[in-house]
Order: sequence, then structure tokens, then C-alpha cells
Amino acid sequence: MGTFHLNVVIHDLLLIFLSVLIMILLMTGAVLFYGFYQYRALKNKREWESLIDSRVSDAIVFSEEVPESEFFHTHSQEGSFRNLLLERLVSSKKKFSGMAQEEIQRLFINYGLYKEAVQNLNSTKPYVIAGGIQEVTAMKMTDSLDKVQKYLQHPASQVYNEAQYAMVVFKGFTGLDFLDTLDTPLSDWQQLRLLGSLQKVPDDRDVPVELWLKSSNLSVVVFTLKLIKKFQLLTFYDQVKDLLYHTSEKVRINAVQTMQVLENDHTMDDFMDAYSLQPVKVQLAILRAMKHSNDKRYHDFFKSQLNDQPVIALKMEAAQALFALGFCETLNEIAQSDTVPEHIREIVKHVLQDKI
Repeated sequence: MGTFHLNVVIHDLLLIFLSVLIMILLMTGAVLFYGFYQYRALKNKREWESLIDSRVSDAIVFSEEVPESEFFHTHSQEGSFRNLLLERLVSSKKKFSGMAQEEIQRLFINYGLYKEAVQNLNSTKPYVIAGGIQEVTAMKMTDSLDKVQKYLQHPASQVYNEAQYAMVVFKGFTGLDFLDTLDTPLSDWQQLRLLGSLQKVPDDRDVPVELWLKSSNLSVVVFTLKLIKKFQLLTFYDQVKDLLYHTSEKVRINAVQTMQVLENDHTMDDFMDAYSLQPVKVQLAILRAMKHSNDKRYHDFFKSQLNDQPVIALKMEAAQALFALGFCETLNEIAQSDTVPEHIREIVKHVLQDKI
């Protein structure tokens, strides 16, 4: 009886061992197959990218004179190849301008890639939608504008960021209408993208600047200040000046930088009036703006800041401003005077040595 039970146990263990071994072999095979599949896919992608880039180069250099290869023609009917072709065309178009862009656009039209772009635009996956928006934007598919506009309200940031950029590319300043009610932050990178896509100086009536400057969304206020600064919208100087007393320190600093660009006969007095009411970071911004104005009337103010200001960073900035305005003689006198406190002389010596 004992021998029978022992044989049963051995049999069961053998079955378990074989089952585990088979599972291991199956898993190993699956991993190897997947790895081989990934390798082939990556190898194909690299070969396809090289082929596509060559086709794009030929189109740009030789226009329609160079016919496509049979290999390219065959693969251009395959979905994965067409998506990669679309991706590379969009990437290439961002790198070129003028006639080169027109040739890339022609390839996009000739291969009917608008179908893939629309398909991506209608996806349910955020990263695919974002790619679709980039594609229809780069390829100037204005008939997709209504669809893109709806994505301004999409919950995924990668989607609504691309939609915002697309609206500005398509419509210029009027494409910034989404700022009227925007409640999500505009990142610094997104602000740069939007500003970079705007080239022509706007008519004041085309941009509701006053509305945006009063926005509860601080990033909208900051972006608007950068917009005013880039295009030097002088008529909004007073509204910018009022933001020197905004609750946000970041807004105040951007207001100072914008006022520096919009400088007029009242800017010096406006800075002087606001200076003592500001936190240190804003005071530093004001001192730097004053320094870049090259206005020698600030001499006494900078000297008083150097002598009487308790904050070292402000003293240093004041000394640098005196140097920038050409008052080297004043600084040398301070550095050599026995009646000036040692820490002030050290600051001045440091500035003089640093500037030599």
C-alpha cells in the first residue's frame, strides 16, 4: 500500500514538473518571439524612416522630377507605413520653410494622408488625438478647425495644449479667444509656443487685453503682459502699471519687465513711487529695469540704495547699476573711503573687480 501511494506521489510530482517546464518553455518562447517581433519592427521602422527621409529630400531638392521607387509605392499603401510617413512629413515640415514646406505639403496631398490625420484626430486616446491635432495643424487642414476647437475643453493637458496652439496658428490673435474663460494654467513652455506663433502686430481691437489682464487665472495675466511686451502695445501702459500692485509677485515682476519695454516720460516716477511698497524680488526687478534704462537721473537713488538699503542683494544690484550707468568714479571713491562701512566697500570692490 505504501509503495502504491509513493508511486502516485512521484507520478503527481512528475506531472507538476512537466507542467511547470512546459509553462517555462512557453513563456520563454513568447518572450523570444516578442523580442524578435520588436527587433524586426524597430529594424523596419529605421529602414522606413531612412527611405521616407530620402523621399522627402528628393521632393524638396528635385520637386516632382524624381519618381518614387516600387518599394516605396508598395509600402505607401500599408497603414503602419502611412502613419510613419505622416509623422515624418509633419516633423520635416517644422524644420523647413518656403518652397520646401510646399513640397512636403504636396507629398501629404499626393499620398492622401489626410485620412490618417483625421483618423488620429477622432481617436479616443489622448496622445493619438494630440498627434492628430499636430498633423492637421502642420498640414493646414482648415476643414478640421471645428473639431480641433472642441478639444480646447478636453480634460487631458496634452490635448488642449495642442488645440490652443492650433487655434492660434490657424486664426492668429483671434485664436486666443480661449483665454477669455481659461481656468487651467498656461505653462511657460506653452506661453513661448503661443507667442512664437504670433508674428504680426495686432490691432488693439483684436485682442481683449484689458479682460485678460483682469483674469483670475494668473498665467493668463502673465502671458498677456508678455504679449504686450513682445508687440510693444503702448496704449496699455497704464493697465500694466496698475499691476505693480497685483497680489501675485510673479505678475508684478512681469509688469516691471513690460513697463521697461513700454518706457515713457512717467516710467521713472512710477518705479520710484512703487519701489518701497514691493517685496525684495520685485524691488530687484525694478532696479534692473532702471539700470537698463541708461537714465543717469537714477544716480542719487542708486547711491542711497547702496548706502542705506539693509538687503545685501539690493545693495549689490544698486552698485552694479551705478557701474552700468558710468559712475565708476563714484564707486572708486566709495571703495577707498575710510568713512564708508566695510561691508559696503567690499560690495563695491567686488562689483569693480567683477566688471574689469
